[in-house]
Amino acid sequence: MTQEQLDKRIKSITRDAERLEETVRAMDTVDIERFPDEYVTCQEEAQRRAEWLACRLRHLLYETTSIRKYKYLLWAAEEMGIKFCEQDGIFKITLPGIAPGNSKKRPSEFLYDPLFFSLEAYCKEHRFSRYRRHCVVSFILTYDQETFKGVIPDADNLELKLYLDAAAAYLLVDDSMKYIDVYHSVELGNRHTVEMYFMERDRFPRWLQEREDHKEIEG
Repeated sequence: MTQEQLDKRIKSITRDAERLEETVRAMDTVDIERFPDEYVTCQEEAQRRAEWLACRLRHLLYETTSIRKYKYLLWAAEEMGIKFCEQDGIFKITLPGIAPGNSKKRPSEFLYDPLFFSLEAYCKEHRFSRYRRHCVVSFILTYDQETFKGVIPDADNLELKLYLDAAAAYLLVDDSMKYIDVYHSVELGNRHTVEMYFMERDRFPRWLQEREDHKEIEG
């Protein structure tokens, strides 16, 4: 990349950063209690712009430095709070509460790439054996109850299959929907998170009952 090309790229990224700042400023002018829908729309726009900006900066990093994409994305996954845990036949993935939308304007690689590469590293290190056919994949979307004032947002516009595609590459032998049952739950909690649970089909009823019992105790 020449200096002239680099200058043009940086100026373009700077304009994106300015647009993000304008959107965040707009968020500050919305009364969330009187106009919650308007605030959510504004917040989603700011989030989309921030993700797009982050992706552009990643690409610039790969193209202009000696830092390897794989190494950077492992660090990014750690910073984002992407975590993996195996217990009692269940594989759990914890993600930040940013679920990809079904709009093509949304940069899906923002979370997809860190998830994909960090999961690959985890499975290699722990010598994970993939699940066989007929698995259940459970998505638990938790929203911060203070932000949403006890109202669970509509999750219809979220494209969670993107996460499933990334995880299935290392956790499943066959990722055809013919052999996968998908369960969704949307809840209110202390922070935004997306959790994915992979398990054999016969393990699911007990897992679900244990989860319901735990919620009753907490409630």
